[in-house]
Amino acid sequence: MFEALATPLKRRAPFDLVTRAALARRRGDWLDRDRPRTMNEFIQHKLAYDRRPILTRMADKVSVRELVAARVGADVLPRLYALVDRGAALLEMPLPQTFVLKPNHGSGLVKLVDDSASVSRIELAELADTWLSVDYSRMGTFEWAYKDIRPLVMVEERLGSPHCDLCDYKFFMFGGRCHLIQVDSGRFTDHRRDLLSPSWEPLAVTLAFPRSPEPPARPAGLDAMITLAEEITAGIDFVRCDLYEVDGGKRIVFGELTNYPGAGTERFSDPRIDEELGSHMTWPPSYAGRSRAS
Repeated sequence: MFEALATPLKRRAPFDLVTRAALARRRGDWLDRDRPRTMNEFIQHKLAYDRRPILTRMADKVSVRELVAARVGADVLPRLYALVDRGAALLEMPLPQTFVLKPNHGSGLVKLVDDSASVSRIELAELADTWLSVDYSRMGTFEWAYKDIRPLVMVEERLGSPHCDLCDYKFFMFGGRCHLIQVDSGRFTDHRRDLLSPSWEPLAVTLAFPRSPEPPARPAGLDAMITLAEEITAGIDFVRCDLYEVDGGKRIVFGELTNYPGAGTERFSDPRIDEELGSHMTWPPSYAGRSRAS
């Protein structure tokens, strides 16, 4: 399915032109990417114009491990059991009992395996080959940061358990400082999303998904996660840093860095939050896109 969607686009206009046309169709009347003021408008502007190599390094789920290890050490990384460039490699290699299968060059593509003895190796290999054939940068929102990533499939540590999915803590980092925390829970059952201040004050705001019936409990490792996110994203104008808390805060595990949260299309139920976050956006000196929108 993915390949069928992606292949025809390779024969069309240059990537940047296709990206801007796609954004023009999707952004709606509520976004102005060429005179960005809100966070979502800045994200859309980045999609259209920001071509710094650091975005690709952060989007690549393999190379970002090197970036994180260099900044805070490898202890925060989930275990990487294998890295393959063809599905056939999964047919014979030893696999742990539980693991996560995912590509390094896309977003939202993941296969959770809780008992490797009960899954078909052939199906895993076919899924891996499907992912490897996809140019994620040409799909949907045309996210440029994925454009030049060498496609690979990762066999990575499965955090949590089949009976206890971990909360996904997402820290919106502006110049290495946290200004919003997003907590996603029940992603594979009843997806809920809660927004909180860095001091863990619940915000009466929704973003794409309903809030939990009760605000999420403050994680034991909150302060440690914020500090870790600050160290990982120091000197970066904007990125979302995703982390997990394991064993009641005894272990903090890095998830990913996200350049374009929601592709800049997810609306806050209170637009003032979008505006307030936009006020923290800064222009990095090397960002040529600034002059195009000024």
